[in-house]
Amino acid sequence: MNAQNIKCEDAVQHHSTLTLPTPRPTHLQTNSKNQYFSPNTTDLPNYQMSTGIKAKWHTQKEKGGKAKRNTKKSFYTEAGFVNRGRIAYRSEGGILVTGIQRSCLVDAFFVLLPKHISVNLDINAVRKSIMPADPNKNTCFKDVDKYARKYYNISIQRVSGNFLNAIGGTAMALLQRTKGNFLVQLHVTKDEFDKEGDKHCVAYDGVSVRDNFQYAKVKLIEDSDCNDPLNARKVFSSLFKGQSAQITKIYEIKSLF
Repeated sequence: MNAQNIKCEDAVQHHSTLTLPTPRPTHLQTNSKNQYFSPNTTDLPNYQMSTGIKAKWHTQKEKGGKAKRNTKKSFYTEAGFVNRGRIAYRSEGGILVTGIQRSCLVDAFFVLLPKHISVNLDINAVRKSIMPADPNKNTCFKDVDKYARKYYNISIQRVSGNFLNAIGGTAMALLQRTKGNFLVQLHVTKDEFDKEGDKHCVAYDGVSVRDNFQYAKVKLIEDSDCNDPLNARKVFSSLFKGQSAQITKIYEIKSLF
């Protein structure tokens, strides 16, 4: 897919009307060289990484060499997925960032990059390179794709059609994918009468769902989430307390080679 063929579809950050969080024990994210990405940061309301605090790589191999579904006993939910706290997730080498205004698409892309590249990264630098200078404008998928192609020889390709009409629903079909790195756009509504709602992006890597909200726990996916449509939908809706979230678009990060 050529970069120019990707439509400019906005990914909007949570509005103040959205109430958030909830998550599964951690599976560290690795790139092809079995390197874990572990940013030395903490959650703050208006999160920013200073010039001297950059996201760093460190090398370590996971047992068995592959990411696995959760087997730990911790924070289990009725739907099946496990809620993993952000501090605990980071302490095990997981990567998370806390969002600023309209940064959800870029942040979801950023936390998935470690599986594709092995360089030091600064979240602020990535945001500055991709996001519009006007803070009131939304970031487009085509902007992320252009950046990914230019600097890392990867692309983001729209794969929504592989999931939207699947038996059991979009969420279940996506969670059944245990490999791949996906940017997932959600339409979040307060109730059935909310015709407008908000758009928001999260990251899914075949093992966990990660959000950029400062209190959102990591969703560690269980087999029961992949085999039941209702449970699968709850994984995403549980990020927004008292609200509903429906998947509208899915993009996958892929190598150009």
